[in-house]
Amino acid sequence: MINTIKITVPPVVTKIDDCYVYIYEVIPLKTPKDTFYYVVTQAFCGNIKSKKFPIICKDEKELKMKLEIELSKLKMLRLTLGDALAREVVET
Repeated sequence: MINTIKITVPPVVTKIDDCYVYIYEVIPLKTPKDTFYYVVTQAFCGNIKSKKFPIICKDEKELKMKLEIELSKLKMLRLTLGDALAREVVET
């Protein structure tokens, strides 16, 4: 029997809700009961580029859910302030 191992080495780029997300680093954090992941990400939504920010999650499903929340914040800024002002707020 042959075992296969799937390895993904960051940086990884993925597209979620018309925005691009870069995953720069994934660090497993082990506790006696569970394993969590410290994920360093950066979002690009239209002309807006966020700073790098961490997300702590248990699995890919939770990571996607948390990324969707962060992307919705960027989209809301973009809709309410416009591209130029939103970019200035996020990048400073």
